[in-house]
Amino acid sequence: MKKPYSFDPKNLQSTTSNNHIIEEIFLHAINEVQGDLYSSNFDTLLIQLQKNSNRFILRSELVDALIELENIDVVRFGQNVFGMPVKIGWNDLGLRATAHIALGIEPKTIDLNSYNGITETHLHRFHLRCDLEFLIELPTDLTHDEAERIFQLCQGLSAPHHHHGTNLAVYVFPLREGHDFELTLPRDITETEIHRLKSFLESLPKTSFYEDEFL
Repeated sequence: MKKPYSFDPKNLQSTTSNNHIIEEIFLHAINEVQGDLYSSNFDTLLIQLQKNSNRFILRSELVDALIELENIDVVRFGQNVFGMPVKIGWNDLGLRATAHIALGIEPKTIDLNSYNGITETHLHRFHLRCDLEFLIELPTDLTHDEAERIFQLCQGLSAPHHHHGTNLAVYVFPLREGHDFELTLPRDITETEIHRLKSFLESLPKTSFYEDEFL
């Protein structure tokens, strides 16, 4: 079981008010994230922030902002073999609940004694198109029933034709009680791509902690 995070709400609010990138992260969480996330993909978050702010945000800007949050025990970074941040682990309250505290939108009592642990997750990768990598973070003990539910969700989003679009849509869905997970797909995902994803998803319950890469 992971050790629960702890942070000072006043310190978080002060840090947020002094950094516009951090403020944008939490505004995004409140305005667009349905349900609570306990981890996020770095590149996906960067794309979402750029879209919301209508400006180009440097990777280094987001890294610096997240380092500030890490310094006050709000997030933890997961890094790849090159030392680049790829996974953001939010604290025990989840991203959306933390955002409410950070922005002072509604009071929330932090009760670390009630924390029961966070599901261990793993970031999976799948080359959906030659220029697009599908990323999804799921429990390491994902079941076949859960994989089938994800496929059913994807199947409902498929388009009959390939429009060669590059716009991504982010979907947050409850996979387990108390745990929501994030799915990012192109808006024009095709039925052929959905069936390729199905084969990929069906393989996940049989895998362990190692990263998957399908070409």
